[in-house]
Amino acid sequence: MLYNKRLFFAQNLNSQGISMKILVLNCGSSSVKYQMWDTKGAGVLAKGLVSRIGIDKPKLEHQVIAGNKKLEISPEEKIDHTRAIELTLSALTDKEYGVLSSISEIEAVGHRVVHGGEEFSVILPATKGEQGIITAERVRIALKNEIFKPRPDTDIRVTVSIGLAQHARNEEMMDFLRRADQNLYKAKASGKNQVCFSQ
Repeated sequence: MLYNKRLFFAQNLNSQGISMKILVLNCGSSSVKYQMWDTKGAGVLAKGLVSRIGIDKPKLEHQVIAGNKKLEISPEEKIDHTRAIELTLSALTDKEYGVLSSISEIEAVGHRVVHGGEEFSVILPATKGEQGIITAERVRIALKNEIFKPRPDTDIRVTVSIGLAQHARNEEMMDFLRRADQNLYKAKASGKNQVCFSQ
């Protein structure tokens, strides 16, 4: 189901003329799954899995969709989630197997975080609050204008409420996420289909 939501989201951005490179992560207790999306039309550029995190014999399996090139890395030592993300970024920027020339090409990170219900987190690296508001509004409008057709005889329209926060220097991650979550509930309480941001 998450794959379908990502697919709808990427197709929606493309149909609205929005071009972004989005890294989608799904971190479990002992694995990190990822996909690198280009909403310009290419769709999934690469995907992979870092398995056995915190266990002996960890492994990265990376696949470039165009040309079906594959890369496998098996570190000698146990790894943690930080090292798994480092391996992921290294594979995505690898000269032979990568799909990015630099991690600065990543414009958004969608990270499946279990908040409950339909809530999820998106991180926009190196983005100021004003730029985040513009991006959030573009996504909100694109989703509002999209008609999803899960079946030929069914049209579904969706809206989205977005809580936005800008990470402050030396701020604990949980405090940062808490502020974004509070802004999400403000957006919902204000009538839904809104973006709420406060510094």
